[in-house]
Amino acid sequence: MTQGVYSLRVIHLCALFCLFWFPGTTVLFAADSVLIVTPQGEETTLQGEIESLTGSQGLLLKEAGHTASTVIPFHRVLRIDTERTAAHVAGDVAFAQGEQSGELSQYATAITNYAQARQTDEVRTWVRVWLTWRLLLCYERLGRVDEAVGEFFLLCRIDPYTPFWENVPLLWTKRALSTAGTDTITAQARLWLSRQKNPAERETPAARLLAASYLLDAPDPALRRQALDALTQLAVLTPSQDATESMQNIVSGISRLAMAQLVRTRIARDTNPADLDRLEKLIELLPPAATPGLRLTLATGRMNLNEVEKAREQYQRVSVSPWAAPELRAAANALLTNRNSK
Repeated sequence: MTQGVYSLRVIHLCALFCLFWFPGTTVLFAADSVLIVTPQGEETTLQGEIESLTGSQGLLLKEAGHTASTVIPFHRVLRIDTERTAAHVAGDVAFAQGEQSGELSQYATAITNYAQARQTDEVRTWVRVWLTWRLLLCYERLGRVDEAVGEFFLLCRIDPYTPFWENVPLLWTKRALSTAGTDTITAQARLWLSRQKNPAERETPAARLLAASYLLDAPDPALRRQALDALTQLAVLTPSQDATESMQNIVSGISRLAMAQLVRTRIARDTNPADLDRLEKLIELLPPAATPGLRLTLATGRMNLNEVEKAREQYQRVSVSPWAAPELRAAANALLTNRNSK
């Protein structure tokens, strides 16, 4: 997987679903169109009916005239054109306006419409999963972290190897787990930390990663130890020999994020230059959506070593990243302001 493909996915984010719906008409699902990048780096468009979207297999497309479904690793998908319900369209319009204008009210409008589309309007399972991902993004943009975390756990309940793993709302800044929101997160995290005895009753590495991320700062030492043990196990997670390309990509990504979370804990105690070099390599290997927290951690480590310019560069990248959660941008901006005033 090349870095360029992820960049294209970022560019197409707000337009990833195209409109084939007209107000006042009955929705009859026409052929879906999927723009992908091949292993050779070439772009091509496939048409048919999207049957499913899972982490283990990727996107399954039933092309016209083909007896077998075409399996497309999700990280190779650049764009999907499909029909949407009226509420889905309204949600996408509001989300796009929020991205362009920064008006938080637009995300609240998007949430209302996405929730309606998921709950009552949309009949396709894979689109309802997509809407859950969009709700996660909206809650994160609004700083409603507990609800964003809840939507991600829902994605993991549906699919333990969710293809939207790169948007996992991990904890990267020190936070006291005492407010109502974080109490809710802690309760959910405790349920999902177990490998098997969790709400999905199966192995859920992405959910376990998120749970451990928050429980690293829990008041209970036993919980902190369990979280550290979980991250240590996830950091060496490897795909099986017969894993699909999609599964290999997801497992590798979860493992790299677990490594980065372990580095976060070490930097808080004692900054080691080797850990910072490791973070830089992980940033190169991960998609941009997954890197703002790593960059903030890297900047903190660079500052601890008095490498001010290198730290400032990373803070600036976080402050302008479209993928950075509000708390990450706020932390980066505060540190930039503090350093610039000296």
